[in-house]
Amino acid sequence: MADLLTLEHAWSRLTTHLEWADRFWVLFVFTDDPRVVEILRRRTQAQLAAANRGFVALRPAKPADIDDVILGLLEGATTTVSLIDLVRHDDLSGAPGWAGAWQRLLLRLNERRELLRRRSPAGGIVFATTLNRLGETPALAPDLWTIRALALRVASQPNQIAAPTGPTGRTPVRVSGERRDPVLARQAVDKARARGDESGLLETLVALAEAVEGDEVLTVAQEARALAERLLEHGEADKHGSIAAALRRLGDLLASTHCADADAEACYRRSLDVARVAHGTRRNAEVAAALLGLGRVLANMSSSSLSDQREVELYDEAAEVTREAVDIWRELVREQRDAYLPQLAAGLQCLVARLGFSDEAVSANEEAVELWRELARTRGGYLSELATSLHELELELRALGRWDEAIRAVQEVVEVERELSDTDPAARPKLAASLTSLGEHLRGSGQLDEALAATQEAVELWQQLADERDLSTLHGLEYHGSAVQLGQILFDLGRAEQAVAVLQRVTANYEDFVEAIKGELEQNDDEQA
Repeated sequence: MADLLTLEHAWSRLTTHLEWADRFWVLFVFTDDPRVVEILRRRTQAQLAAANRGFVALRPAKPADIDDVILGLLEGATTTVSLIDLVRHDDLSGAPGWAGAWQRLLLRLNERRELLRRRSPAGGIVFATTLNRLGETPALAPDLWTIRALALRVASQPNQIAAPTGPTGRTPVRVSGERRDPVLARQAVDKARARGDESGLLETLVALAEAVEGDEVLTVAQEARALAERLLEHGEADKHGSIAAALRRLGDLLASTHCADADAEACYRRSLDVARVAHGTRRNAEVAAALLGLGRVLANMSSSSLSDQREVELYDEAAEVTREAVDIWRELVREQRDAYLPQLAAGLQCLVARLGFSDEAVSANEEAVELWRELARTRGGYLSELATSLHELELELRALGRWDEAIRAVQEVVEVERELSDTDPAARPKLAASLTSLGEHLRGSGQLDEALAATQEAVELWQQLADERDLSTLHGLEYHGSAVQLGQILFDLGRAEQAVAVLQRVTANYEDFVEAIKGELEQNDDEQA
């Protein structure tokens, strides 16, 4: 299989497709991380809202609800773009689950491709599910697979900031999200069992759950949860803090790795109960971390539109607990700024995601941007977080029609990503995509000369990347979109001859580009077979 895409590379391809697609399309996203789909959903919603185009995201609460999703697509209110989120894993009970729901969804919709096309002639459907379902998808929906515009295989997001265990006064450790060695983790579990050390066993079981993959994650997590409850029954108050931390880590794992939302929610709520007993009324980082996790999983659970009342209740609670987490981080920052500043910035970003497109979200995002700027200036690093926060701010401002502020935000994104690309060549695609976005904003505000300069730089950078890595397979779609935008700006400036030359080159290369993309997809399909 080809290497997995980063989130930003996947978004670069998706946003360009959304901008230029003019007929019915189908797009597949395969990832094991629900955070990837949530970020893509928010960005897609912002882009479509800015263009006054309809969007709906459907995330069924349980496998049996898939028939309601199908009915909504075939008979519900029409919209431009629909996103179906089935990045969900089955449990170990053997009951009919998410794999069966994915199969039923594709089998039913494959038979009704023409109806889907008629209902959304200039839009399409994004199907999102786990990586292990990629192999069966072409056989389940051959008609839909044949007309797919993109099939994006996207890597999971790393855990950027490790939650601190207490106010140590030290800078929190930044972690990469890489798994531990499962062999060593199993050895640690065996040693704890042999000693009869149940507290030590809980810690090693959680570490093992974080190290293994597949169904074993759920098996180990279930054992760890049961052990935590036994320890709590013994009533050893001095152990409550470490038990709360273990339950919170299990919640993180279940929410971000296996999409077991109900189990993750239970872990977070139990962790909060235990942590509040352990720490009393004191503001505590462990409580804040559990609140933040609970907010994430509640937001995931609310993203289904199948039960409007329940969706609103879950989303409101998600915003409420995230606000509480941010309030705790603010208090901790007042006490020990150096220790907790990254957590406050990250918490504010989570709050932005819970608030929708609103002035409150913009204020929270602006506060986060200021904190990432401070961290980048005083500690080094953090430029990637700053760029991401600025990009989210640009989307918020654009959705609210605050165009001048959106332009300033994307201009700073370009500056930050230019600095990143100076030391990390892998950041250049993000810079090229941001330059294209800047050119689009400037053109819309009538600043044509500035728009031309930004878009020309984007085209040159895409061409440079293409020369190095193969235009047709990696950056062709992005290059095509930027080049078309360049031609449009030249027309706006009255430079028709240059515009025609640019567009003719794009048109001449486009068919070859499409054929090359099809060839790449077919090759990857063969590798999957």
